[in-house]
Amino acid sequence: MTRPAFVVGVGTSILSLVRTLGRQGIPCWTCCARRIPGTVSRYARFWRIPDPQDDERGMIDRIVELAERVEGRPIIFVAGDHFSQALARHRDRLEEFATVCVAPSGQVDLLIHKQHFSDWAQENVASFPKSVPATGFSPGGSIAFPVVAKPFHRGFSNARELDLPSEKELHNLRFALIQDAADWDRYRRANGRLLPHILIQQYIRGTSASKFSVGIYANRKSEIKGIFVGRRVRGYPALYGDASLVESSQVPEPVLAEVADIVRRLGYAGIAEFEYNQDADTGRFHLLEINPRSWGWIGITMATKSNIPWIAYQDLAGQAQPCIVYEGQPGSTKIVLLIRDISNAFLRYRWNHPEWVLSPRAWWRSLKAENLVIWEFDRGDLRGSLWCLLVVLQTAVSYVCRGLFRQLAARLGRQGATYVSQAERSR
Repeated sequence: MTRPAFVVGVGTSILSLVRTLGRQGIPCWTCCARRIPGTVSRYARFWRIPDPQDDERGMIDRIVELAERVEGRPIIFVAGDHFSQALARHRDRLEEFATVCVAPSGQVDLLIHKQHFSDWAQENVASFPKSVPATGFSPGGSIAFPVVAKPFHRGFSNARELDLPSEKELHNLRFALIQDAADWDRYRRANGRLLPHILIQQYIRGTSASKFSVGIYANRKSEIKGIFVGRRVRGYPALYGDASLVESSQVPEPVLAEVADIVRRLGYAGIAEFEYNQDADTGRFHLLEINPRSWGWIGITMATKSNIPWIAYQDLAGQAQPCIVYEGQPGSTKIVLLIRDISNAFLRYRWNHPEWVLSPRAWWRSLKAENLVIWEFDRGDLRGSLWCLLVVLQTAVSYVCRGLFRQLAARLGRQGATYVSQAERSR
């Protein structure tokens, strides 16, 4: 009997996981708190669950309820940090009914909490940047300017019960480049209440185009069975943002060796994304973080030999797999989040990173590849593709309108300041 797959969580990887597994004939269920791309699809049925930030135990109860209803022992995949935490904490209970593609709770919590991970990484990972809690940072200390400020996490399971700041508050502070002591003083005064939840880290120079990811699946013996290397071509905001175009790539052997060493040290099992930034000045690769879950553009792997979700499914279903490293030429395979990338390249970069604005012809050429995956579209799932397109268009329009409003407000603010200064001079 073919074992069903439960895809639990939120984010763009839900759709990719459903399509990757559904194309292989695996019956899929999407377990989400609301309707998102991937929940309307010929490949999957929808099962509503509570958000674990509000009701972790209720989420687990609903998944167990579904596992008892379906035929066959399901394999559970996860997208989203707080969903990973919830599944990991209740892994023993879930394993009575299902096989869970998630690492043990201690590992997941360590990797999601940036301060805890930075403490571990600075002792165990040679490429990890210097980091300190914001409450312990001072100009002239161990980390020289410029530095980056970012939250310890952007969503914790049972966050409200733990009285943590909201996901929205922390998301708005996801990245701040602090150039000097004056910048730091302004940041500290503006975000004083949240400083106990902020990490200060050495700045690795570059843009989102200098970010590489090593995506892996490791079995329960911490043996890596699938590896894929991708590089962001474009992301928004340009300095650090979410990917909209990613291509297959390569990293030096020492980086792959470091990834394998970390997996062994942690005893890690499951899918993970190791995010590296290549320093624009030195060319050196620095590990920034590890996501203990599927990542947003994991769908690119379905067009390669290293199809990470499918390798994970086969392994957890008891089908032995050799280690597969995708060795295609850099740029031979690409994935584009079409609507997001169009809005970025033609409009949003105008007020964020003007040098990345493209003409339609240049944008079209940038998509050229032997294998191009369009995240929104699937020929075999026209209903799901149409619904996805409508949802993403609505989101893109919202982002663009907010950006235009901010630009208008900033321009009016500058005009107001000029008017005041002229009035003062006339006195």
